[in-house]
Amino acid sequence: MNDSNGSQVAVFIDYENVFIEFGKKITPPEQINWEEVLETAKRYGGSLICKAYADWSGNWTVQDKLVKMGIQPINVPSKRRGKNGVDVKMAVDALDLLILKNNNIGSLVLVSGDGDFTALVNYLKDYGKFVVGIGVEGSTAEYLVNACNEFKYLVKNSELVDANQRNVKDPKPPRPAVGEAGRTPEQTEDRPLEARDAGHNGLDPHAREYLGILHKNRILIEPSQDRHFIIKKSFYILEAHGGKRFAEIKDKITSYFEKNKSGIDKGHVNESIQQILKSDCLDFDSSPDDAASSPALWDRKVYLKNGIDTPAALLRTVDRFLSEIIRRETAPKEINCAALSTVLYGTAQKPELVNRVRHLVDHADQRPPG
Repeated sequence: MNDSNGSQVAVFIDYENVFIEFGKKITPPEQINWEEVLETAKRYGGSLICKAYADWSGNWTVQDKLVKMGIQPINVPSKRRGKNGVDVKMAVDALDLLILKNNNIGSLVLVSGDGDFTALVNYLKDYGKFVVGIGVEGSTAEYLVNACNEFKYLVKNSELVDANQRNVKDPKPPRPAVGEAGRTPEQTEDRPLEARDAGHNGLDPHAREYLGILHKNRILIEPSQDRHFIIKKSFYILEAHGGKRFAEIKDKITSYFEKNKSGIDKGHVNESIQQILKSDCLDFDSSPDDAASSPALWDRKVYLKNGIDTPAALLRTVDRFLSEIIRRETAPKEINCAALSTVLYGTAQKPELVNRVRHLVDHADQRPPG
């Protein structure tokens, strides 16, 4: 158990996910005892900051009950949120609250069985946060269970049972679920960085080294020949919808690839969006000095920075940012351009891509525009 009893605890509830799955698995049907969930959360620190995410349109009775227990309903309208709207909203809010604002919050209690939160869990753990997961037994992704510092199953009578106790009783490993692109969870961006690095054994040693450096710097990237296309297409969507909220634009990018380019792995799409964000390519509306009234990153309007006026300029800015991280950490050694081409473009077999990398390296002292 976490020993940071002086710090606050954030409780993020994927309400629809847990409510629906609990109703499927528990017979006869019963209501979740949220007070029991909150009592469990209090064991991991001091005061609680509790949020429940769902489409709350018109659902006033449930909202009132949650508010009386100290849980703030966060509305994510289903008609506007996109396929993974609640997931994205929860993840962005968690990063904003626990990392950017860092309001003495040492622990996150994540109430969901959705494996899409695995990357968030690993990221928070990298920052020293203690993550406790709570999900419905039989409807929770095993790789989410393994990622959390502790995981508890919500069972009949709203009892919470440690996942490791259940695993002892059932030594047979669960069959891994298969992702949308036919890859198992262990092959997606949701893996811990150590597991992902272990899967790079077939790569050039320099490429493995460069990937390790980027992962250490919390850059999500796996070699993909689709990456440059994803970033260039993202430019057009960012340009067309500049001035809209970050969440809306991210949804438009992911929805485009889900509808029009389903063969492109959604993990690579999410990685590319994260790289654009990390590379300082975007301007966000300035927020008030008062952190309490400052909107979350999710709700702030976003624009492409000045100077990033073509798809090639966006790709060049992102690539230059990643290359500079590698150059800084490998200096004074010379960059292996073929290996870096593998990292950035998924191949070292195309001379034009290797030459593009060589140009990036030769002009590493030039700062990205904006």
